[in-house]
Amino acid sequence: MTKRTYVVAYEGDAHSSTVLDYAVQHALEASGTLNIVHVLEWSPFQFLTPEEIEERAGKRKEGWSARKRSS
Repeated sequence: MTKRTYVVAYEGDAHSSTVLDYAVQHALEASGTLNIVHVLEWSPFQFLTPEEIEERAGKRKEGWSARKRSS
């Protein structure tokens, strides 16, 4: 018998819990592997100061201006 791998996306809501329970049950019955995937929304920009964010925005604008001039 081929060992099955189950992959479940989990968000923490009621629907995700139902799907997770289903996958756990089937993985146990099949002696399979269960991978639970939870994606966190993360941005390195959350840790920047307002000044750093403004500086990055200015550099992006400079880059776009330089590209427009060279086109």
